[in-house]
Amino acid sequence: MKVDQLIGFPGLDMNEWFGLDIRFTVNMPQDLTMDLMLLSDDGAILTIDDVEVINNDGIHAAYPLMETVKLAKGLRNFRVRYFQGPGYGLALILGWKKPDGKDYQYIPRRLLGRPPAAAAAAAASAPQ
Repeated sequence: MKVDQLIGFPGLDMNEWFGLDIRFTVNMPQDLTMDLMLLSDDGAILTIDDVEVINNDGIHAAYPLMETVKLAKGLRNFRVRYFQGPGYGLALILGWKKPDGKDYQYIPRRLLGRPPAAAAAAAASAPQ
């Protein structure tokens, strides 16, 4: 996984003092133990099924924290809370690998889904 630090978000005039609250599901095909890596500049916190897994909070340069977790088969609810403080450099990357794996990878798109509330809202607003 190659890491390039961004200067703001492309196309947006936003590079200091903002936050993101990102929620999504990961559909685990089987019980797996995975190494997770959360790299952020500035702070970020990862929770899975409402349990804090990685706390990389605070004002700091791009810095990764890693944790090994057991992920049960089925839908897991992920949440990443991120904030960008002062300065123009920013970074936010969530990666994973099997404990015996060599490099961190992005979570495969085929495993990602909407969080339960968003999925229910989309279904409710769909044409009948």
